[in-house]
Amino acid sequence: MTSLRERDGWKELRVVAMSDVDTVATIEGAFTEARSADLRGRPGGPVDASRLPLRAWEIATIQLR
Repeated sequence: MTSLRERDGWKELRVVAMSDVDTVATIEGAFTEARSADLRGRPGGPVDASRLPLRAWEIATIQLR
């Protein structure tokens, strides 16, 4: 995890796959919705944060509430 902040009523989490192979991130917590976002924070589609696939060295921004 590289950052966690509040943005427009969502918690915005940024994670980085610090590996040269694909991996899966597991995000746990008291949230009911998760969606992707771009690096500028613009919302994307829904994601399964309990099993978030990441490509090698990928930076992912996830919004939770």
